[in-house]
Amino acid sequence: MASNFQTSVQKKSIKKGYQFLEDNNRFFSVKDLFILVCGFILSRGYFTSYLMPFGYSLYCYILYYDKKKWWLGSCLILGILTTGEYGVLIKNLLVYGLMTIAYFKLFKHITRKWQLAVLMSISIIIVGLLMNSFQANYLFDTVLVFVESLLSLSLFYIYNVAISLFINRNRKIYSNQEIVCLGIFVSVLILGLNNIEYFGISIPTVLTVFLILLFSLRIGISVSAPLGMILGLVQNLSTNSNPLLIVIYGLCGIVSGVFRDGGKVMVITGFIVSNAMMAFYLNGSTEVFVHLQEIIIASVIILIIPKALWDKVHFFNFDKVNESYQSFCKERINENLRTRLNKYSILLKQMGTSFFNPEYENMEVYHKVFDKITNCVCKECYLAQKCWKTNGENTYKMFLEVAQILEEEPVDYSSKVFEELSTMCICDEDLLEQFKFQVQFINAEKEMIHRISQNNLFVSNQLEFAGELIQDMKNSLNDKWLIKSDEERNVFVELDKNDISVEKLYVIQEANERYKVTIASNKRLQEAISKDKIPRMLSDVLDVKIGLDNEMFSSEYGGHLYIYRELSEYRISTGLVSYSSVAGEKSGDIFSDKTLENGNRVLALCDGMGIGDNAYEESDTTMNLLEKFMEAGIDKTVMIKNINSVLMLRNEKETFSTLDYVLFDTFTGVAEFNKIGAAITLIIQDGKVKLLRGQSLPVGILDEIAIESITLSLGEGDLIVMMTDGIFECCNNTEAVEEWITNAVKNISSNNPQKIADKIFTQFKAICPNPKDDITILVGRVWKV
Repeated sequence: MASNFQTSVQKKSIKKGYQFLEDNNRFFSVKDLFILVCGFILSRGYFTSYLMPFGYSLYCYILYYDKKKWWLGSCLILGILTTGEYGVLIKNLLVYGLMTIAYFKLFKHITRKWQLAVLMSISIIIVGLLMNSFQANYLFDTVLVFVESLLSLSLFYIYNVAISLFINRNRKIYSNQEIVCLGIFVSVLILGLNNIEYFGISIPTVLTVFLILLFSLRIGISVSAPLGMILGLVQNLSTNSNPLLIVIYGLCGIVSGVFRDGGKVMVITGFIVSNAMMAFYLNGSTEVFVHLQEIIIASVIILIIPKALWDKVHFFNFDKVNESYQSFCKERINENLRTRLNKYSILLKQMGTSFFNPEYENMEVYHKVFDKITNCVCKECYLAQKCWKTNGENTYKMFLEVAQILEEEPVDYSSKVFEELSTMCICDEDLLEQFKFQVQFINAEKEMIHRISQNNLFVSNQLEFAGELIQDMKNSLNDKWLIKSDEERNVFVELDKNDISVEKLYVIQEANERYKVTIASNKRLQEAISKDKIPRMLSDVLDVKIGLDNEMFSSEYGGHLYIYRELSEYRISTGLVSYSSVAGEKSGDIFSDKTLENGNRVLALCDGMGIGDNAYEESDTTMNLLEKFMEAGIDKTVMIKNINSVLMLRNEKETFSTLDYVLFDTFTGVAEFNKIGAAITLIIQDGKVKLLRGQSLPVGILDEIAIESITLSLGEGDLIVMMTDGIFECCNNTEAVEEWITNAVKNISSNNPQKIADKIFTQFKAICPNPKDDITILVGRVWKV
């Protein structure tokens, strides 16, 4: 009992602790701390000693944020106290007091932001006019009261937007209005730090230089130049310094932004040099307007912040904002298309399911035959009513057993069924003759039904696989590619500098983060320009190696089209030997060596059933389908299912093909080996031989097909040796042939793939002079550019 009591007390204590923490979090949060710090700084800012509107707006925001936290306004009072402006302090206290009382009285009626903002403006006007009545009141003072109320009204909306952006760090896309509000808010904060110096170093100046360097490095001249002018204006208002600071900071922002691509050191150097140039030009001396020690402190802060930290903080990363906005627009465009494709996919799959009924039975065939037999024999029998009406179930059962026995070969006439038939039926001999005659029709009907059922199954599979193709197309819309507008503009400029005229230009960063550049021109470009000059220009602008991938005439673009892509790091040289066992006929083995748009290299072998021209037709069909599916970027599982279904539906005779292909990523060096009923593949790395085997059946035999995949990383000098199973026909011992091939490849010293393929075949012919099957040997050697 005592133990239970202690446990209960502990639970209550823990619960109270959690409740205390929760209550404290409601009482004081991180946002509250942020408001306190900003309030202290903002309330110190002023345009003149009698125009300090920044605190009113923040207090209005505090009431809007949470009226129970009105006490956060204490930071505003503390900030004004540090300035020594006690007249302004009294005015602020009166305004805050009037706003608080009025808001608490009218709380139920004030439901909109603008209503609270109007209340603030009225409070400022009332207190301002009241204080002016106790002193010399000029028209200028009255106008100033109304100006202060209007400024506070505007600042309230600016604070509302800017503080929300600072607090909500999950935001990735900002409107122009939000960016402007954020800039004004930061400027006002710097304004509040006026006259704060440590050891002769101005804190506002350090922050100003830091922000200019930061925006020059992260965004560029488009933001750093106007930001420099705004910050120069703010610093001039707060310190009554030289108005030339506006021009100096603006020029420093321009020069620093120009050197953005050079990195941190070049941006800092640009700021220092432009500051020195302006000092020499305006003063005719080396006395600079922005002191060197203040620039050094801001520069050190920029240098010590690691790049990884800036990559995590996307608050001012407009590249990320642009990419996010592109993704957002692309998602909106693709969403409707994805929905339609999904509906089409579901429809085709449902059509496939509905087209084939696997539960179809052959009983209807027996029903038709039994009707014919009864019409010929039982119809004239006077006992028919007794057999079919009184004992109909047993009679039907006996008919079915007789028919099923007669279908078998040889027929077992000693079965008890025939004795029961003789006992039950007085016309048993006539009945048996009719059964023997009708059985042949039963077999033919059942065979026809079976074939129709199989054809229905194939068509059903085709419809379902077509649905999977559309589903795969829908999934491909999720690929993340980006239109690189800045890069397009830079490329256009470079082309114009070199007097190369083009009609259209597109720069896209594809899902694999590799560049694709499409250029359309009304006239055909000279080879020296299209194959040499433009690739070098693109490589310089995009900072990656670019080469011409394709050139064509396009009626859609109304001219010549040039497609450029990133150049990969790896290449494959190939060698081939193809042998036909039937003189004068084509080999039944087909090979393929293609480079896909995504940079993958495909090496493939296909071995059709049999030899010669017939086998060639099957292999050719399979290989053409494989190439077209891979060019379309279809998922390999969907691809193999469709190829298998096509081969099974193609004709009635048994046809199948083995498939052996490797997908090599020429950028990463990763190879994916896929085997479907194929012979071994040899991989030679660092003098060691690896054997890759497959156990699955070829395509075109079974409805379900298995794909065996092996992934390996290949490097400089690695060899791939692929072959068809004809090389194993001369020997029944598969292990002995594998051992022979392994030793043969090891003993070949050449690095030329064609010589390696020739030597393997020459050695094989010495052992097996007259092969009975077609043979193909495909050798690939990996090398780096």
